[in-house]
Amino acid sequence: MIRKIFISVFIAFFCFSHIQAQAARPGVKVVRAVGESRIKGKDVTNAKKRALSDALTSAVAQVALDILPQKLVEGNFKTISKILFAHSNEFVEKYRVLTGTGKGGTYRLLAEITVTTDKIKKQVEKAGFMEKKKIVLPKVLLLITEKSIDDLMPHYWWGSNPAPYDAHAHEGVAAVFMEKGFEVVDINTRLEDAEDEQVKLDKPYLTPYEVSELANRYQAQIVIYGKAISQNALNVMGDDLKSYKGSLDIKILMGDTGETIAVLKDSVVVTSADELEGGSQALAAIGAAVGKDLAIQVQGIWEEKVSSVGKITIVAGGTKFLGNFVMFRRALNDMPRAKNMQIVEMKADESTISIDYQGEAQELADDLMQNTFDNFGIHVYEVDTDQIRIELVPAQPPLE
Repeated sequence: MIRKIFISVFIAFFCFSHIQAQAARPGVKVVRAVGESRIKGKDVTNAKKRALSDALTSAVAQVALDILPQKLVEGNFKTISKILFAHSNEFVEKYRVLTGTGKGGTYRLLAEITVTTDKIKKQVEKAGFMEKKKIVLPKVLLLITEKSIDDLMPHYWWGSNPAPYDAHAHEGVAAVFMEKGFEVVDINTRLEDAEDEQVKLDKPYLTPYEVSELANRYQAQIVIYGKAISQNALNVMGDDLKSYKGSLDIKILMGDTGETIAVLKDSVVVTSADELEGGSQALAAIGAAVGKDLAIQVQGIWEEKVSSVGKITIVAGGTKFLGNFVMFRRALNDMPRAKNMQIVEMKADESTISIDYQGEAQELADDLMQNTFDNFGIHVYEVDTDQIRIELVPAQPPLE
């Protein structure tokens, strides 16, 4: 009886023993797993093969439970089992048998197995059970001056400019961005003037520093900065219908630095019998036309930026309660901006996790605070540039 209990504890221990530090690269996890098989007659060779197959299946199961959402597995367990466990070796990159023993008619072995997490996710996605994580689009600040046919000076909405701002081109660009899923800063939301003497906002044209200051105050990651102009064109139809040209000269800038990352210039021509109306229509038309190209460019730029996201380390205390730690890792893995989670080190009551995150460490800490659990809470007590220290605090003291 004691021997059976020992074996059960031994197997359970290794099922939670991830040794990620030796294979901390994206797309794989290294785990230790125990496999066993009955020895039929004296055929130890085939018993070893079956025990190895059992260990491979156990390793794939460990990794699948770790990286797939719990509700997904519970709701589709039968189908997912067929997908992953019928041919477990397809998800194994390599393995190494560490030790083995054959006593009492049973052969058991311990193996170190490298499992390909990307293949597991792709296979589950292919079966239609799991949506690919979407990239969180940046918040966009539009700084576009507008000058129509009857205007002596360009109009702008920032600073304390007393002139009214008829946002024709602005609204055309904003509508396209919002349709594509971007958050666009509401120009009716005014902030108090900054005390920084280098920031002078009562003017139509801003310096890169002033642009980045405005972006930081509105918490925008991308700035669309430029000027829209409408003017008379040469084409005329009959006595009344005239043509009007709308031009938009735009720069795409990073909000945190004011760095220019792309430039776009275009124009359109509209017709109208009224000069003022024609000028406004030309501005609105160029805003809508350029907005489509801008949205595509910004999305591409942002996807390229986040594809090289920074690695953040999470040092978590309170991990001796394995159930809480497993739930925490699953929640972390399900975050839209998080990927390639790896356990770097496990101690008695503290574990270190490395994760690729689309954003700053403070943003990750904020995301962590949005998660709630029945059995424990998260105490974030230190946030550094690339490291977060937390404590998993049980909801109530465990029974002794």
